[in-house]
Amino acid sequence: MTINYYKVMVADNGQGISDTNKDKLFKRLNQGISKSIGTGMGLFLVKTLIESYNGKVWVEDRVQGDHTKGAKFIVMLPAAEK
Repeated sequence: MTINYYKVMVADNGQGISDTNKDKLFKRLNQGISKSIGTGMGLFLVKTLIESYNGKVWVEDRVQGDHTKGAKFIVMLPAAEK
């Protein structure tokens, strides 16, 4: 049985996310290194919710191989069956 997915990508041209931090990004209570205020729950909750629907979420470099050019978040969710 083939499963079809919907894919959504959101990219920015900010400071990017290093490979070291990409591994930690979706973990619970991870607040990163920015000066913004947060609880470290947001991306953990996103990942938890998406995975509960058998989807996937991850982050990549916007420009492959150069994390300083921004980040690209990818979400894939299975298409609903008719």
